[in-house]
Amino acid sequence: MQGIYGIRHIESQRIYVGRAKIIAVRWRAHLKALRAGTHVARRLQTAWNTYGESAFEWVVLEETPDLFYLAASEQYFINLYDASNPLTGY
Repeated sequence: MQGIYGIRHIESQRIYVGRAKIIAVRWRAHLKALRAGTHVARRLQTAWNTYGESAFEWVVLEETPDLFYLAASEQYFINLYDASNPLTGY
């Protein structure tokens, strides 16, 4: 399944938004990096280290059947959750 996904801190609802052609494969890559402490999103990594794995959930925000719309859909959700705002996004 391809589309837009999020890694959400359950308590605060802050979310990291991303896109993938195969969401399950991308999730495994994020999980590996977060568990190793090497994720490129430093604020997400810091929150993961602070609250632990069980404080986060993986969510599919939108399935996107057409690759043409994948980047535009990702940008929509990044804007929606305002990734630059430390209160709403990572």
